[in-house]
Amino acid sequence: MIPSQQSSQPEDFTGHPGANSFVCIRLSDQTIETLRYDAFVGLLFKQQSLNLMCLHAALGVAGEAGELADCIKKEIIYGKPLDRANLVEELGDLRFYIQATMMLYGISEQEVLQTNANKLSIRYKSLRYSDDAAIGRADKSAT
Repeated sequence: MIPSQQSSQPEDFTGHPGANSFVCIRLSDQTIETLRYDAFVGLLFKQQSLNLMCLHAALGVAGEAGELADCIKKEIIYGKPLDRANLVEELGDLRFYIQATMMLYGISEQEVLQTNANKLSIRYKSLRYSDDAAIGRADKSAT
């Protein structure tokens, strides 16, 4: 399912899911390995049938998005101090499942980012947010 290429030197993997993201993993007191993030996710993501892996990834995104929202809710609604460590943890968990989803469907990070930028540049012609543009959603009528 998921690429397992390991690299200690960043390379140009343009178009490959997770291509430009690297993580350092401590394997022992003396060993630190640098892995592409997609390879790291591939090592950890539960191997099942393709349908179950797709469902696992999608439900993981939904569940982690809820945990992220809960973290922010506690700060804004309950007036608690922001738990930044938890916020970063939940963003990381969400990113893990997004990466798995991208890999399962063969979608690169560049494709996601460019498609989103294309859509939003149509919606916000001046590249500035406005309520009118958000409500009007010009990108939806252009397709």
